[in-house]
Amino acid sequence: MAVDVAERTPEQLREQTLSWLRENLPAGWMEAVDAGDDEAFARVRQQLDYDEWCVRLGEAGYATPTWPSEYGAGLSLTPGQARHVNEVLGHYKVPRPFNIIGIGMGGPTVMAWGTEELKHRLLRGIATNQEIWCQLFSEPGAGSDVAGLSTRAVRDGDEWVVNGQKVWTTLGHVARYGMLVARTNPDLPKHQGLTYFIVDMHAPGVE
Repeated sequence: MAVDVAERTPEQLREQTLSWLRENLPAGWMEAVDAGDDEAFARVRQQLDYDEWCVRLGEAGYATPTWPSEYGAGLSLTPGQARHVNEVLGHYKVPRPFNIIGIGMGGPTVMAWGTEELKHRLLRGIATNQEIWCQLFSEPGAGSDVAGLSTRAVRDGDEWVVNGQKVWTTLGHVARYGMLVARTNPDLPKHQGLTYFIVDMHAPGVE
């Protein structure tokens, strides 16, 4: 009977990761790393298509190993188990997605608070680097003091209408989605009445 990935020992997890890398990295990659041959590694590195690689890595679960596998974007590992996987990836200089906001903040928020529909719709795109996320927190008059923001979101039927300006929008120029914090109840103290929205960066009105 096959052993579920989440039940595998550290040695099994490392070997599974090594086996996947042998099958998917360009020929000579791992050998160049093991030999410490920087010139050979630089040559073989040029053979890798970064965008295609990120999709492959994400679909296999290695970009976000602690994420639930049922959403097509993880291996369902504990942080302790994922450490063994990441040690192998790090040793072999495996390129990772640059979607740091999505992987580090957007995805975990969706997993914690999102509906099942949102999880199935959004997590895979984050893990495969196909849908970049940005942060929309700081404003010209509210830098590190996020609670001082003035961006407003007003309910209009089934939609929210947002008005405001954001700065320091890390990865905003290439993002598909943004994590927006806006004030939805101006009558409450400034540390209250704030709401987190997922914004389609291609939506009309986003500039």
